[in-house]
Amino acid sequence: MDDAPNVLDMSSELPSTFVHERFSNVRLPDGSLEYGPDYSEIEVFRNREPLQVISAILRIVDDKLEQASFEAEMWDRGRIESAVVSSIPSGATVEVTYPDVGDSAILASATAVVGDSCYKSDLLRFKYGKVYILISSYAEGEGSAPIIPVADGVEKRLKAYLCD
Repeated sequence: MDDAPNVLDMSSELPSTFVHERFSNVRLPDGSLEYGPDYSEIEVFRNREPLQVISAILRIVDDKLEQASFEAEMWDRGRIESAVVSSIPSGATVEVTYPDVGDSAILASATAVVGDSCYKSDLLRFKYGKVYILISSYAEGEGSAPIIPVADGVEKRLKAYLCD
């Protein structure tokens, strides 16, 4: 897990207006990111105008039984939908979609318009071998950076790290 910050460094896939921040400096909705000691530290990148926060975390699971249990939770659409909707302001009518991103990944996208404000929340989970990665994005306003190129970059760095 020592190389997790390098694997999860999304700066090359994001516009230069995004800055890396310590997780403790970023306010996210209560309960949206609660992870244990077997996870990497959360890497967070923030854009101020328009507001967008993208975070990533990884977990390595060696035990096959634990992998099966974790995967059942990871692909549970009810849990995913609850997580992706939690960052949208309450009372909004939220549309959640599940774009096709392949067999070893799941992406949930939530959008809502409240008055003149647009909100978008994405949650992408994928695995590569015994490594599980979660990338989330929350944006207010139009013109948010897409999450798929970010995930492609993370996956590319992960494969390079595992092959070294």
